[in-house]
Amino acid sequence: MIVLPFGQVGSAIAGFGTLFTWIGIGFLVAKVIVIDDQSLQVGKAKIARSHLGLAEAIRKENAVKERGPKLHSMAYVLFQFGVSTLVKVQIKDTNDPAPYWLFSSRQPDVVAELLNKR
Repeated sequence: MIVLPFGQVGSAIAGFGTLFTWIGIGFLVAKVIVIDDQSLQVGKAKIARSHLGLAEAIRKENAVKERGPKLHSMAYVLFQFGVSTLVKVQIKDTNDPAPYWLFSSRQPDVVAELLNKR
């Protein structure tokens, strides 16, 4: 209704402009997961793979519990809006206060499998 005074063409341009703006924002705020032979990087946080324990994929039906009542207060978390599956990686480093990392992933099985390969 706000753009109707600009006519159909102006309304279409405003609508598509808004759509592409939101898509661009989605790409800009998306967190990147990088796994290599030496480290795991989730967003800006990075940890050596030698400090990682078992990684597990958390399905959609269990994700609410993992993000809520089962969440440890010292865990490193990075959740992405709209992504309902998680990866939980145990931390073996005794000097690290975080018992595990819990982060969103659209492909948690693939991420967990890559992390569990030594």
